[in-house]
Amino acid sequence: MVKHEHTGLVSPVGDVESLAAHLQHLLAQDEIRIAMGNRAKAWGTAHWSLDVMIERLVNIYGQALNQVR
Repeated sequence: MVKHEHTGLVSPVGDVESLAAHLQHLLAQDEIRIAMGNRAKAWGTAHWSLDVMIERLVNIYGQALNQVR
């Protein structure tokens, strides 16, 4: 998920001007763009990595098995 000004920039649906302004801001600000990208990557890895997804799937199967017993 995008957290505004932390892992990305959010524009309202249909607000082309806001989207354009955000893109211009990111293109002009290397440090901000890189920092947001790094934070987004870290968040994605922590929440959606293969290891995390396997752990969640194993937990789901474990819960299902416990309900059957």
